[in-house]
Amino acid sequence: MEEILASQRAMLERQGKASADDATLAKIFRSQLAQLEEWLAAQPAFSFLAVDYHRVLKEPLEVAREVNAFVQANLNLEAMAAAVDPALYRQRLA
Repeated sequence: MEEILASQRAMLERQGKASADDATLAKIFRSQLAQLEEWLAAQPAFSFLAVDYHRVLKEPLEVAREVNAFVQANLNLEAMAAAVDPALYRQRLA
C-alpha cells in the first residue's frame, strides 16, 4: 500500500496537483478496490486473474504462463516476460 501511495503522490506532483494525506488516500484506495472486487464478483460474464506486481518482477515468465492459461491462448511467453521492465519500479520502499 505504501508503494502505491508513493506512486500516486509522485504522479499527482508531476501533474501539479495536490495530494491528500496517506491515511485518506489509503482509505479511498481500499474502498475503491473493495467496490471493484465486489462488482466483479457479481458479474457472471467476467472472470479475472489477480496478478501481484512484485511477483511479476521476480517471476515474469511464470506469471506470463499463468496469464496465458487464464486467457486460454497461445501467447508469446518470452515476449511477455521480456516486456517486464524492473526499472519502472520507482517507488521502492527500503
